[in-house]
Amino acid sequence: MPRAIPSRLCHILLVLVCCLGTANPGQARTIPLTAAAMEITIPDAWKLESDRTTVSATTPDQAVSLAITLAEGNNVTEVIKNAIGEIIREVGPLENATEPTEFKVNGLDAVEITGEAMDGQLNITLSVVFTPNKKYLLIHTFVASPFESAYQKDLAAIAEGLKPLRKR
Repeated sequence: MPRAIPSRLCHILLVLVCCLGTANPGQARTIPLTAAAMEITIPDAWKLESDRTTVSATTPDQAVSLAITLAEGNNVTEVIKNAIGEIIREVGPLENATEPTEFKVNGLDAVEITGEAMDGQLNITLSVVFTPNKKYLLIHTFVASPFESAYQKDLAAIAEGLKPLRKR
């Protein structure tokens, strides 16, 4: 599952936002990612920013951050390599990185790598979702290690809210 982005990395990917509380299905906003033909549901308590291709959200204590953006690259390997390069530039090496794991999110094919940075203080997940319009949606998630369990429900709700764009 996604983890979250440190505040100093978010400025490269997206504008940081703050949130309060936990996810509640009755209190959520669905944000269209038009260029990716996707949508994401973010808890109302999370202050966020978005445009056609990106969404960014961060907890008020900045222990958890995530960024969802349309990725540049010719293939998933290139997308992941570029994302890891950004992480290395911002927070140092990606340690204990897993091999890419294939999975499905709401029926869509995806690939995920997990690892750590900053001597294990930061848990990182890079997920690449193959969108309905054949693009790569990159999800950077970073969680400060001590807060991982505290935000799992929020992160699971966000992952469940990542879906193909509904026709209106």
